[in-house]
Amino acid sequence: PLTSLPDGIVVNVSGHGMVFIQEEQLTLAQLEANLRAAQNNYPDQKVIVRGSGPGPYQHVMDVLATCRRAKINHISLANRLEEKK
Repeated sequence: PLTSLPDGIVVNVSGHGMVFIQEEQLTLAQLEANLRAAQNNYPDQKVIVRGSGPGPYQHVMDVLATCRRAKINHISLANRLEEKK
């Protein structure tokens, strides 16, 4: 039987470097474990990384590196289009 594809995992990164999936705060090690488990279940698992507020871009880069260590190959960066004035 056909099954639907899993949704992309949205990883939120706060301006202070806190990492969340949905409402659950995770360390980078916990994030990596969660992503590895998802990737083992579905090798084409997609991840969307979203920065939520101003902060050092290094926090986002740390999450991207964690995705790579977890063997996630489909990573997107969420963005918001600037409104025309």
